[in-house]
Amino acid sequence: MGRLHIVMTINWEGRSLSGVEALARLRERFPRIPLVHFVSAAYFARGGDYGAVMDAMLPAFGSHDEIGLLLNGWQSVHGATMLPGRPAKCIVEGRDPILEIAHVGVAAQRDSGYTRALSAFPEHDVDAWIRNSKLLLSPLLKRLVKQPGVSVDAMLRGVRAGHGMANDMVLELVQRHGFGYDASAYDATWALRHHASAGDSPFAHWSGMLAQLWGPDEQSAKELANARCREATAGTGIDWRTQPFYVVAGEQGELLEMPINGGMIPPVAPAHLLRIAGALAKQAGATSYLSFGIHQDTCDREMTSILERIFDVLEREHEVTWCTLRAIADGLVAQQAASAAIHMPNPLKPLPTLGTPGPIMPGYPPGYGGRPTVRH
Repeated sequence: MGRLHIVMTINWEGRSLSGVEALARLRERFPRIPLVHFVSAAYFARGGDYGAVMDAMLPAFGSHDEIGLLLNGWQSVHGATMLPGRPAKCIVEGRDPILEIAHVGVAAQRDSGYTRALSAFPEHDVDAWIRNSKLLLSPLLKRLVKQPGVSVDAMLRGVRAGHGMANDMVLELVQRHGFGYDASAYDATWALRHHASAGDSPFAHWSGMLAQLWGPDEQSAKELANARCREATAGTGIDWRTQPFYVVAGEQGELLEMPINGGMIPPVAPAHLLRIAGALAKQAGATSYLSFGIHQDTCDREMTSILERIFDVLEREHEVTWCTLRAIADGLVAQQAASAAIHMPNPLKPLPTLGTPGPIMPGYPPGYGGRPTVRH
């Protein structure tokens, strides 16, 4: 049986601060498990008492957690008025709703853009979201790290596009901004099944877009342009077996794609995640990567109970090491450097997926990964 290196991620979408108490209880119950928080800068783009916002968020973060950037199309983060006629394709049917925002530290107000597909905007708009987000998140990062003088770029290594909408343009911008990895890719086979069974759900449109963006077929729509992913995966696209791979190379270095191959819960069912873990663990002698996530604002007592059951099954049935994405990315970069030093060919080719033997994950730097848990 193979080993599993598992990453749990949390999306802080910028809509509210619900779920922090439940996350704090989860941290107390499982302090050994590092979490990767993808945080929207919208929390710090609407005026108010940002110290109070940070105080409300901090109980959810652990000392060995990682912070990444969640990029959604929030109007407040962009700063400029979205003029009529500008691209604003939504991930749901209908028009992008104006949402009521009310949480600790900010006055009640309205914001929009949450359901817009980031990939549908012009490059200069996405560039503005990235630049503004890094500036707005700086105080939170510095407070969490508690190391004066540490640069934001050194702390903020990864990006996740809201709703998984990272087309070629988004990936190339993320790479040019010096990030080490993107974590937007979804299992296109799951998305296709979800789309087929979603009926008249407003999110049926979203899963259909995901199936096209991360699937094996070339797309002509700008917001679904997927040449980078298709080339890096030899035309197979993303599924539950996909391991981390290099998706963009350029002057700023190589960008890793760290797929969320286990999906977000919900809409992915916990039983589906556990089936994926079981299948990955059957790879003889291999160490496989598995990433899944939740949304912070849907984390409640029921969700924490679900997560506790997931953790119990994973650790009881498999040999598990809990990791952060940064730890895995750093290990793969070190592996690439070692390969280059001994002149191994094509170091930027995608790492093998489970159609071939999976990659053996290297050791990780101290402080970024969890301890191994051996099944009982």
